[in-house]
Amino acid sequence: MTELVRRLVAEHRNYASDLEKLEKEAQSREVVKDLRNLFTAFQDRLTEHMLTEEFEVYPGVMRRNLFD
Repeated sequence: MTELVRRLVAEHRNYASDLEKLEKEAQSREVVKDLRNLFTAFQDRLTEHMLTEEFEVYPGVMRRNLFD
């Protein structure tokens, strides 16, 4: 579980970087295809991350009675 949480925290940090890249692309290019590719890759990683949290991390936290 500890390694899984570490991975998810690292992914949270990477998402901030990904969003910055998307923002720079939006400001510096008018090529919609490039933006779509960046967004799709970001969306895919974020979806996997959220599913991991929902189905692996949160149930483990609930089993340990760490939520009220």
